[in-house]
Amino acid sequence: MLKQTSQELNDIQNLSNTILSLAESDDWDNIPGIEQQRDNLIRHFFENQDFNAGDRDIIEQTIQSVLQINKRVTVLAEQKKITINAQMQDLRKRQNVNSAYLQNK
Repeated sequence: MLKQTSQELNDIQNLSNTILSLAESDDWDNIPGIEQQRDNLIRHFFENQDFNAGDRDIIEQTIQSVLQINKRVTVLAEQKKITINAQMQDLRKRQNVNSAYLQNK
């Protein structure tokens, strides 16, 4: 495997790990920028490489790892969505109570 190929795969893995860390720390605002960097790197990696049979295993391992990380981030995003929806419902209930109170004053 070429040193450049190995480094690019490591960079893709590191960006994926960063995305997961951001999701775990509830830092959703910074994820799109990192995702864009990773997407560009992946696109560049597959457009500009001639792979040999020896590269297949490490490429497959990296892809599988990235897919697992994406699944974990998706689960965290769904959990966050549920939390936000619950908070919005609670806020609406409070607004309705306040509105009713003010109308009956």
